Amino acid sequence: MRVVVDRDGQATAAWEAKESADSVSLWTARRSSGGAWAAAEGVTTFSGFSVDFDLAVDGSGTTSIAWADTTDGTDIRAARRTRTGAWGSPVDLGSGHRPQFAEAAGGETILVWRGSSSVDVRRLDPGTGTWTSLPTLELSRLSSDVAVVGGSDAGRGLVVSWRDGYSSGGTVRVARLGADGWQDIGTSAVVEGSTWPRVGVDPTGRIVAGGKAASGDGVAGTLVTVGPEGTDDVPFELPGNDTTVVEMSATGEIVAAWHEGGTVFTAEYDAGRWSAPRRAHSARLTSTDVSGLRIQPLSDGRWLASWHQSGSSTAEQGFWTSLRDADGRWREEYAGDGCFFPDAVAAAPRGSIEVVGGCGSGAVVSRRLDVHGPTARMLGGTPLLPTYQTGIGATATDDIGGVGVAGFEYLARSVGWNGGPWTGWSPIGTDGVHTDGNSVIDNPTERPGRTYCARVRAVDGGGNVGPLSTDESCYSVPIDDRQMRRSRGWHVRTNHYWQHTALVTRKRGATLRMPAVRARRFALLADAMPRGGRVEVRFGGRLLKRVTLRSASVNGNDYRNIPLGVLPAARSGTLVIKVISTGRPVQIDGIHATPL
Repeated sequence: MRVVVDRDGQATAAWEAKESADSVSLWTARRSSGGAWAAAEGVTTFSGFSVDFDLAVDGSGTTSIAWADTTDGTDIRAARRTRTGAWGSPVDLGSGHRPQFAEAAGGETILVWRGSSSVDVRRLDPGTGTWTSLPTLELSRLSSDVAVVGGSDAGRGLVVSWRDGYSSGGTVRVARLGADGWQDIGTSAVVEGSTWPRVGVDPTGRIVAGGKAASGDGVAGTLVTVGPEGTDDVPFELPGNDTTVVEMSATGEIVAAWHEGGTVFTAEYDAGRWSAPRRAHSARLTSTDVSGLRIQPLSDGRWLASWHQSGSSTAEQGFWTSLRDADGRWREEYAGDGCFFPDAVAAAPRGSIEVVGGCGSGAVVSRRLDVHGPTARMLGGTPLLPTYQTGIGATATDDIGGVGVAGFEYLARSVGWNGGPWTGWSPIGTDGVHTDGNSVIDNPTERPGRTYCARVRAVDGGGNVGPLSTDESCYSVPIDDRQMRRSRGWHVRTNHYWQHTALVTRKRGATLRMPAVRARRFALLADAMPRGGRVEVRFGGRLLKRVTLRSASVNGNDYRNIPLGVLPAARSGTLVIKVISTGRPVQIDGIHATPL
């Protein structure tokens, strides 16, 4: 069985069905994004043998299927259908075995198969639906399947690997298709026994090809790397035991998996050695019967291990998967269905995983694994008016087979009152989900004189962490009164003030200065009181505002956060607060200065 998912989330599954002793046919089923599987459709007739198929989808949503028809000889045939259309008539492409599609750059559909003494290549013209021939790679000996990767611009850059030789020994060879045809670019030492041709191209352009042979309880083999400095042949042995499975991604990454005592382990091959074994699941499983273990690279760089667990513990029986994210962390998920056996896997839009298999009845059964975290956003946009007592909030949705939002993590970057570069993102607080489904944290941080911009990410009940929100909420924390340079006449008061102190004076001309401030927006943090005085605030010699700090209250002071104005752009200068009244009390607790 195979499954592909287009960029809009529509999935197509294909499988072989044994109709009789003399017939194996191909069937497909299609499911729209978020919908149910449609009825199965036959691609080939009930007479003959249609086997060794492969499936691909291009950027337009057109799906192609290719297979070997062994009814009378071995012929390679292919069919295609548009995103909303039916399967077209099969096209005969020539003789050969095991057709496979290359994951070509630019969305091209390129088909490769093994001939008796050649590697044959076809390219699908997306406009006309016809297959055109690309140069054939002629070989003297070919004793294995062919591995293929890459290809763009009419197949140029296509890389294939194969085993040249027979059971007594052979070499792993690598060739690349260029403007002048095929070029043989690498050959390994002799590999004995069964073969495992794989090939990948890493992000630096280095080609990695591999072959393996059975060797006792483990597996020995060879890797060929082809780079600017030449070809390197590296022998290797696999970790684990006789249950070990190994795969190579299209980027040349190699991962092995095996099970022992009901536990699944993994290891990665890098720089000539295998990493230490790592558990693929955190759950301590008591059931020791593991079957159908597979390790599969996904097109987005992640890896999926899957297996079926059975045994004495009913709670553990069923389908298990473990996904390895880009950070190397494995995270398991239990489907809890004792009859589901996975056959195919594909990366679906927005990071979810489509797993398709059977349940003993011949019907297509699928699971969309919730491996995508919730999408979070800040509430209330960006509050640019400064405030020192700030609550920031967020909400999130978990809309792909999710188990619900479980919590939020807030991160922020900041910049000081004197400018300079913004810091990187760092955590400032966490919160659960409130009864309204949202989250709020109050006063997340209070480092005087800094401006903060916060973003959020959410986690669901399955432990999936979503991306950092694209929007942010920003707020300013005031410069404390003790940070400013004060002239004579000011006195310190201690009580329930910002940072526990405030400065008070009745002296006309008394000043508070803050040199080298870089800001655009300002607000004064002060106490208005009965018979309060007046101040003026200047920045870089320019008057921002004159403020009267008088309150009508007769029971005490009126704490105020007073906007002073906004400049067209952030600039640098000295910030000065000057008393312009005589004999009246002026009490200053701080001042906001933010570049936003």
